[in-house]
Amino acid sequence: MDSYSLKMTALYKALKEKNLTIRNISDALQIRISKLKKKLRNKEKFTKPQIRLLTYLLGAKTMYEVIYFPDKKFREQVYRKVFLRGKDQL
Repeated sequence: MDSYSLKMTALYKALKEKNLTIRNISDALQIRISKLKKKLRNKEKFTKPQIRLLTYLLGAKTMYEVIYFPDKKFREQVYRKVFLRGKDQL
């Protein structure tokens, strides 16, 4: 999969914690605020480049909490690949 929807509440919480606004995100993604809000409300998918940019802005740990993964197994695989890479894995 190359696109994922985002958890709206988790994203707004992360923005608040990082002193960012939805405008900061819309500017970075180069889309109107109204379109960004619509994508979040309707659980529309964000492209891989958009996810990559958001990860750069918010950090991998934050995006891990914000991305809506299709299933628990895939979420766990992503966690292992991203956060346990190079460490002794269980």
